[in-house]
Amino acid sequence: MIFGDPVLNPWKNMPVHRIFTFVEHGLLPGIVGEFFDLAWEIGCSLIVDPFIGGGVVAVEGISRGFNIVGLDVNPWSLIVTKAKTLRLKEPRKILDRFLGMLENVGKPYIPTRRLEKYYVPEHLEKIGLIRAVIENINDDLRLLLLTVLGRIADEYSFLKRTPAPRFKGNPPRGDPVKRYVEILEVALKDLSNAKPRGSAMLLLADSTEWLPEHICGLLTSPPFANNIDYIRHTQLQLLWSGFAVNSRDLGYWRNLQLPGCEAASRAWKKTSNDEVINQLINNMAPKYRKRYGRFLKQYFYYMQKHINLLAESLEGIAWYTIGDSYLGGVYVPTHLFLQRYAEKSGLKTKIRRIKDRYSRSKRLALYLLEIMNKR
Repeated sequence: MIFGDPVLNPWKNMPVHRIFTFVEHGLLPGIVGEFFDLAWEIGCSLIVDPFIGGGVVAVEGISRGFNIVGLDVNPWSLIVTKAKTLRLKEPRKILDRFLGMLENVGKPYIPTRRLEKYYVPEHLEKIGLIRAVIENINDDLRLLLLTVLGRIADEYSFLKRTPAPRFKGNPPRGDPVKRYVEILEVALKDLSNAKPRGSAMLLLADSTEWLPEHICGLLTSPPFANNIDYIRHTQLQLLWSGFAVNSRDLGYWRNLQLPGCEAASRAWKKTSNDEVINQLINNMAPKYRKRYGRFLKQYFYYMQKHINLLAESLEGIAWYTIGDSYLGGVYVPTHLFLQRYAEKSGLKTKIRRIKDRYSRSKRLALYLLEIMNKR
């Protein structure tokens, strides 16, 4: 069965979700709805998402009356998710407050000179004026304003948001401030119309090192092997929000990532000695073995650590949407590795193929790995 819209991100135009979306998301609307229905049936009111990403699980969960615990090692993910789960009233007053501050702002605030190479001077200055207003706001509204600025940061930059950002042609014409206000108006309307019945607690945490002690329900889409370097992918947002000012800072956040792509692999990170993984690497063309081998062994080492932690805490159900891949001409069935780790840890599993995917003309798939405790 195919769940949801087969576009790259079916949440892109949905209220609240559209405030800021990531490039790819494995959580389709049908899967999310089915999970929460099942969670209610078995009595789970607290749901964990250990890779919170763009906040789909949090937004959908609190709208249904669930409480959500969300983890991520990318601070931008936590800003976006917190913004999407705010309870806001009187959007007109909020907008007027922002516009009044913008009218009286002095100099633009550019958190780092590194941003100069990504924008034409006029756009940089105007985005900097918006950022100067945000710098003077200390309540939760700051997070929403930063999230909307993240949209503008992408739209008016020379970078193209792809799995590996590249410089594109000329940025769009027009006034970034006017565009910002348009997006902010929609965001305020979405949040004021939302009727959340649950709450979200968000933590900057590595789910390969820590998970809550008791997990009744878990829904997530972890990074796919060789998918996206999320730090590079969100580097403009990290720079504008002040979490990074240079390559060293970006490297710090990248060091915390699950090494699911080449950019996040490190010589000092631990690697898996799984013979099946070693055989996959040996089957690659020689020129790819070093390039892909290290991060692939690191990815599965840390995902196995995550699954082992899950086995210690899971008391109900855990659903993972995960994709397979081709690396160096070799097929990598990521979902089957995770299934094997779960069963080795004493958990019951089931896999469903839920959607076709394509990468460079190769046919791949999105899978649902259902994990249950045997107790």
